[in-house]
Amino acid sequence: MCIETIQGEGGICPVNPEFLELASRLTKQGGALLVLDEIQCGLGRTGRHFAYQHYAVLPDVVTVAKPLACGLPLGAILTTERVASCIHPGMHGTTFGGGPLACAVAIEFLREEKKLLKHVRTLGEYFHAALETLDKKHKSIHDVRGAGLMLAVELVSPELAKAVAKQLLHQGIIINRTHETVLRFLPPYVIQKKHVDQLIGALDAALHKNAESAYEKTLKKEKTATSRRKAVHALPRTLAEICENVRDFVVLEHDERIIGCGALHLYGVHLAEIRSITVDPSSQSNGGGRRLVKALLAQAEKHKVTCVCLFTRIPEFFSRLGFTTAAHQDLPDKIHKDCYQCPRLYRCDEVAMVRGDVPTFAILPPPKNWLKIHA
Repeated sequence: MCIETIQGEGGICPVNPEFLELASRLTKQGGALLVLDEIQCGLGRTGRHFAYQHYAVLPDVVTVAKPLACGLPLGAILTTERVASCIHPGMHGTTFGGGPLACAVAIEFLREEKKLLKHVRTLGEYFHAALETLDKKHKSIHDVRGAGLMLAVELVSPELAKAVAKQLLHQGIIINRTHETVLRFLPPYVIQKKHVDQLIGALDAALHKNAESAYEKTLKKEKTATSRRKAVHALPRTLAEICENVRDFVVLEHDERIIGCGALHLYGVHLAEIRSITVDPSSQSNGGGRRLVKALLAQAEKHKVTCVCLFTRIPEFFSRLGFTTAAHQDLPDKIHKDCYQCPRLYRCDEVAMVRGDVPTFAILPPPKNWLKIHA
């Protein structure tokens, strides 16, 4: 089983710890090998020698390459003694590899890498904190993630990510856009705080400029959109819209103060979705989120809905409220009318959950490749 510990081209997505531990157990039970691809995330990039050292897992094989010889062509595999004992002379080789120059450079790099690990961790924390600050300022930032000096900012649209990367390039700052919406940061290990500050300032300005432009384009599109599509994709944002959609919009109050809100969207007589739940942090520990969900469920009961679904990154919370995990493809009405328009369609990282009986749909044919959604 081959896994990239932190996906690079896939958008800087660290592997889930539970998933990696399960993969390790299953390969051991089945006599298979766990191979971790650390060509991009290994050799100090995350502040440890290898990214897998952030997990409680020991792989059988690790692949390394890119920084090993500082640009010269050189790759290597690291194995456990058990695996190494199975490889004999002549079984594994390369026509162009292991040259004396590349190997000499690699030896020097490994000496220097040990000295730089603390610096990578320190600058990585500083860099990550600065990106988190931008996240609080810009609604166009969907997520900030990564480890050490392998970081990413995911934006809300491919167009915005492309525009921001282009503007930064004009300012002499080279970053990479991966997986359409993700800005990837892989700076040199010797980067200093002044370089991070320079980037953050430029990124802040680029987001302000290009997000406003993207917002204007979105408003123009919304004006020409049908009322049906607006009902599916837009939550109430003005008082008039709230009044128009009041039966589906729930506001939670305490001591004359709004502490949370959420929406219930109906997909028909059988299915409704709880979406866009927001609860004041000070009320979360007092059961505010639980009360809000129960209020939305009560709203669903009034509509005599037999199944309520939602998509979340905190399934543990909703499982305590009677929700169970479901496959995304079990909810084709949701996918047809909402997910199919989403730029994250084929890389959704949210868990689908349902409460009640999942209805059988035969209204619409499935869109092309829709089963890839929960791959």
